[in-house]
Amino acid sequence: VMPPVHQFTLNDPIDLLRLSIFSLVALIMNLLTGSFRASKQRIEKLNQQFVQRTAELTEANDRLRVSLMEQKQAEKELQAYSREVEDLYNLAPCGYHSLNADGILVRINDTELNWLGYTRDEILYKTKFTDLLTPAGIAIFRENFPRFKQQGKIDNLEFELITSDGSIRWVNLSATAIVDDEGNYLMSRSTVFDIGDRKRAEEERQQAQWSLRESEERLRLALDLTHIGFWDLHLPSGKAIWNDNMFYVMGLSPDEHEPRYELGRDLIHPDDVGWVIQEFQDAIATGRDFTSEYRVVYPDGSVHWLMARARGIE
Repeated sequence: VMPPVHQFTLNDPIDLLRLSIFSLVALIMNLLTGSFRASKQRIEKLNQQFVQRTAELTEANDRLRVSLMEQKQAEKELQAYSREVEDLYNLAPCGYHSLNADGILVRINDTELNWLGYTRDEILYKTKFTDLLTPAGIAIFRENFPRFKQQGKIDNLEFELITSDGSIRWVNLSATAIVDDEGNYLMSRSTVFDIGDRKRAEEERQQAQWSLRESEERLRLALDLTHIGFWDLHLPSGKAIWNDNMFYVMGLSPDEHEPRYELGRDLIHPDDVGWVIQEFQDAIATGRDFTSEYRVVYPDGSVHWLMARARGIE
């Protein structure tokens, strides 16, 4: 049996109230349903945005972590490179130093410190380069340093450095200038080479040359006093060297003739020249000493006997 259906009448206040309440409840339910759906959609959208943003932040964090790792690796490599450059600077076979505008040492490598016998604390920002030089070196420095600051470069200046124990070390110095953006001098970048071995070799060579000159002078005096003629013949070129006595014993004047092999040969007596030249050539070929007595004919026609001796030098 179906329950009785209530019929609303607009004339009944109670029905009107019930209808109003029902309509209001329906409206509220509709609003709540629509609000719930909108809220749900907003929540889903926010959730999607949250997921997307989380992924973006995670990706950004990963990139940042990789970037930090790369930066740390780059810093390590830079530090290693800096140490390598510093080692190259300090352990180079040559000296390096820098001078400020007043000529005071502001940088110096270990090599040059070892040459000088000082520590960095003893020398940096305290010592002028001229404090390490002999008087001659100070004069060279004072002449060239102002010009170097203007021109920015200088090459191959030689100085005697005075070490901490008072000994002398010869060096060759070249430098370029470091300047600011306006071209003002800041400091030098100087390279210093030890040339002690070269200087000692030069001194030994010079001493040998002096000794040779003294020996030659003593020989010349001895030959002059004994009236012995001296001659030297360079076989490949044919160049001859005679002392003054050689001209005299051949009846010639050193002021009027040049020493020549042919000149001496042509003065040998015609009867002797053949066998004398043959003996001379045989001595050259066999490497034995040449000794011979023969006649020469002076330009005035007079005949004179000579004894000649020679030895080959390889």
